Amino acid sequence: MSRTGPRGGRWCRFPVFAMERILDMPRCLCYDGRNDAEVYIMVKTCKRLMVLAAVFVLLVACLPTVTAAPATDTLAGKRVLFVGDSIAAGWRDTGYGHKDMTAKGGWSLRLEKDYNMKVTHAAQPGQSITVIPGRGCILPQMRQYKYDPFDYVILQGGFNDCMGENKAGNDNMNAIPALGIVANSFNVSDFDRSTFSGAFEEFLYYATNDYKHMKIGFIITYKTPLSQYGGITNGVRKTNEGYTQQDYINRQKELLTKWGVPYLDLWGGTASDGKKYSGDIIKVNENGVHFPGGNDNIHLNAAGYDASMPYIAQWMTGLETWTKVPETTTRVIPTIADKPTTTKAKDQPTTTTTTAPVQSPLDGDTTTTEGITTTTGTRAPTKPAATVTATRPVEETETEEAPEESNTMVYVILAVVVGCVILTAVIVILVLLKQKKKS
Repeated sequence: MSRTGPRGGRWCRFPVFAMERILDMPRCLCYDGRNDAEVYIMVKTCKRLMVLAAVFVLLVACLPTVTAAPATDTLAGKRVLFVGDSIAAGWRDTGYGHKDMTAKGGWSLRLEKDYNMKVTHAAQPGQSITVIPGRGCILPQMRQYKYDPFDYVILQGGFNDCMGENKAGNDNMNAIPALGIVANSFNVSDFDRSTFSGAFEEFLYYATNDYKHMKIGFIITYKTPLSQYGGITNGVRKTNEGYTQQDYINRQKELLTKWGVPYLDLWGGTASDGKKYSGDIIKVNENGVHFPGGNDNIHLNAAGYDASMPYIAQWMTGLETWTKVPETTTRVIPTIADKPTTTKAKDQPTTTTTTAPVQSPLDGDTTTTEGITTTTGTRAPTKPAATVTATRPVEETETEEAPEESNTMVYVILAVVVGCVILTAVIVILVLLKQKKKS
């Protein structure tokens, strides 16, 4: 066996040889007794090291940058159930060849086309959280897939509850479900399902039981200040209890926090880039930009879905498998009990009159351009409970931070290599100068 090993050759011993010569270079600079052969060997060694260092730098530069996995890679191939009303269904989306005023469009279509997800398009136009005459209910829509395996379950809804009963003509803005109270337990039998709060708790109860081993998230609907759909959907009108659409949105946040379901707040949230979801990303105050326009500034058009889709996808990548927290925590739930109430008789609804053209219930079955009398509720004011026992001490997640690039290791390696190259070059120059001076 040779001294370089059975298959070595001189390059197998070169790293050790190079280190020996580098460590010996300070002596070369200090003593004049070195002969030309020794100096020549050291200089040659340094040149080889410089070549190897340059090659290493090029190889590192060619390596892919170390970054967080993009949403496309994280979501690709995953199975997602998309539940909700016409907004989740993409009712007015015309992108990717989707037919206007049909379901299976919107965000779920883009997850399928752009992010290569396996999508179950469950969302249906006109459906509500609460059981409302003339409308379908989102709960059965969601539960019909409870035996199917999914990686993600994305939920949305609540707009139609703020709009009210689905009737044609001047009655199309009839009673809106009472806001109700937050239950003091997690027992489904304790929920008043005739109210919005009780129905939403029931919805979350079954979502977290049917899909408890999956990643569950809820999309809170964006603001609709230009709404002509009636009810309290423009954010200004109030129910006979004195509540606005903002109060119904706040109640959704309370209950989502109670049940430990993360949500993306398109209503009042801000993205990691500092943009507001309602206003900057989705142009809710501009007629016909991200909506069809005219009497429909409710449903997103293709441009609206395109603008918001990257944020939806990025938020989804941060979702984790839903986990139940032991029922041991008692906390005070913020309430809106101090809202003003009507002074009319208990069961007498308050009314307001508007002359704005109004399209009938969300999803456009019929249309009227007559002035209407709006009945905003028939239930007596209900004072929300102040204290509940909470089992999901989960903080709100209004904004989602996009993962930042992590290039620290690459930069450290490059810095070390460049430093070695510079040091080697300096040593070579000094050796040559020393030898020249000697000669």
